Order: sequence, then C-alpha cells, then structure tokens
Amino acid sequence: VEANIDGCSCNLECSYCYLRQKKYSQGRKKTILKYPLDIISKACSVERLGGKCLFSIVGDGETLLPEEVIDLIMVLIGEGHFVSVLTNGTVTKRIHELVERLEKLKKKEALNFHISLHYSELKRKNLLSVFFENVKYIQLHNMSFNIKTVLGEEFDENLADELKTICVKEVGAFPQIGLARRDKSDGTFSICTKLSKEDYYRLGDSFHSQLFELDSKEFNYRRDEFCYAGEWSFMLNFTTGRCWECLSNNLNAFNFFEHVDKKLPLKAVGMHCNRKYCSCVNFQAWGIMPGHEEYSNLDIYDRPEGNWIKEPFRTIFDTKLYETNKIYDEKEKAELLKWQTKKEKRRQDKLQILRKLSNVKQAMRLHVLNNKYK
Repeated sequence: VEANIDGCSCNLECSYCYLRQKKYSQGRKKTILKYPLDIISKACSVERLGGKCLFSIVGDGETLLPEEVIDLIMVLIGEGHFVSVLTNGTVTKRIHELVERLEKLKKKEALNFHISLHYSELKRKNLLSVFFENVKYIQLHNMSFNIKTVLGEEFDENLADELKTICVKEVGAFPQIGLARRDKSDGTFSICTKLSKEDYYRLGDSFHSQLFELDSKEFNYRRDEFCYAGEWSFMLNFTTGRCWECLSNNLNAFNFFEHVDKKLPLKAVGMHCNRKYCSCVNFQAWGIMPGHEEYSNLDIYDRPEGNWIKEPFRTIFDTKLYETNKIYDEKEKAELLKWQTKKEKRRQDKLQILRKLSNVKQAMRLHVLNNKYK
C-alpha cells in the first residue's frame, strides 16, 4: 500500500522536489488525519485486507514532522502490518521517538527507514553530520534502512565522487540512485540535469545502482502488459481516506475509511492505464505486471556490502506480488474491461454535462456584462 499523508511541510528546499515543481503548498497543518485512529485501525485490519501488508508511508514533505505520524505507524504495526517510512533523515527527535516506542513494543523489526539523502541541500544547511548520526543510530539499533539519492541538476562528476566517498565512509556503501524526473505535458518525462544525456547516464552508472539501471531502462518506455495495480497494490491517502489504483489511474477511486465492514471494492488497472509511460519502477519490481521483472525491491533498495536491510524486510522486499495473489483468467479480464468501459462512459458523460453547464454560466456572465456596459 502506497500510503500518502498531506500537511507534512518540509525542513529542506531541494531544487528537484516534484512538489515544488507543481508549486504545491507545503504549509503545515494542525492535524493530518481526518479520521480517528480507531477507525483507521479497523479499516486496516489484517482480516479486511486479506493478510499482512507493507504500508509505504510518504508525506508531502518530511513525513515524520507531524505529531500524528508516529501514532499512525504504531497502529499499523500493532495490527500486524509492516511499515516503510520515507524520511530525509534529519529529524533526530522524531527518529529517536519512533525507535524507542518500537523497542518498547518489541516490534522494531516491523519498520524500515526509507531515507532520502538530499546531499547538496544537507551541505547547504550544515546537516550532513546530523544525517549520518541518525543513520548510525538506526544501525546501532539493528533496524532496516535504505538510502536513496536523486541525481539532480546540481550533480557533476566532482560532486558525485564526493558523495560516494562520504557514503562509503559513513554507511559502508554508495547510495542507490534515482533519476530526477520532470513531467511533460505530453505524458513523457524529461531529466532535471545540466549535463548531456550521455554524461548524465554515465554519471549515474558510476554508482553501480540497480535502481538507476531499472529507472533508466523504464524511462519513457511504453509498457503494455496487464497491470494488477489497484488490486494487488493501491494508493491510500491517510489524510482524506481517498483510495485509488496508482499514481496515474483513479477510475476506481473510493473512500477507504467508509463502509469498513464491507469488502474492499478493489479492481486492477489491467490494460486501461492512463499514462503512456509507467514511472512506478518500485511497483514493477514487485511484479505488478507478471512476466516483467528484472529486479526485486531488495535489489533496488539494499546494498549488501553495507548490510542495510535486515529480516524480515529482506524476505518482504524479495517477494513478488503474484506469488501471494490471484492471476486473472481471460474471462475475468474481459469482465474487468467491460466494467471499465461502462465506468469511463459514465465519467465522460458527466464531464460533458459539466462542460455544458460551465458554458451556460459563462454565457450568462457575458450577457450580464454586455447589458451593464451598453
């Protein structure tokens, strides 16, 4: 479950941040949960979800800043699930509180720290020592973590070599590397870099990162396999309760925290993807499109030489979703397509009505203005 949280704000200002690209407001909110924790707990029960799940919690800023986030993590782990939480690794007090509470519950093996290393920004704010001290604190408590850096436009060969040297010294390995993407209006992506395409890829390859290799292969590459996102995995906004298929598809959106006594109305994307090019490489690594799988999430997150990821996350990240979920037969695929076609027609009909109403209102406003200024 890719679990989003709104209202987190952030203590960093990274140039390649996709939220800043969209001019997204990152003002901190008083509360980040619309629903109480007891409702969330019931909605996320193992029985309702059909088994133990991995919740990947991602905030619209620094995920651990809101007070309620740690309580939310404890509820999910208390229900028997596993959690991977995204953090920039600088919020020392919150990291310590989370580790201490998990140790008290004897559940620290149920959490993975997914740590974004924003190298240039940490240098600018003099937070590099804080970052590595917090990573070592996690290591000291024998907990799972992984470190990822986005190869943004500020990187050149000298900065890359500097980053490699300090990471080997402090955490025993290079970080995994992701492409710095920028969405384009035609549904494709461009790379946030001042380097030539050849130099950018050469620089990324020098990190020997399986994540970068997979990211590069999938960059603007058209996928046409049957996709099980929406049924085997889904997006969930813990702030609003909204649940939908994946980053690019929301044909089957519903409220996850309502009607919690009923079966979840999950439906796969199938062949009905809205995006020309899939950017969800971690979901591809989960085997969300069976038959397309070069890497597992263990490959693209871990660094064996650094001993970052411990059990049970080694097993979790090495799992493919088709190993524990049902594959559709041809009849089920046809029924899904029939439902999607009807749903899309209803949505288009509704949009057409709204456009007509909008045109009528616009015409009425123009009529009033014309009469006023005759």
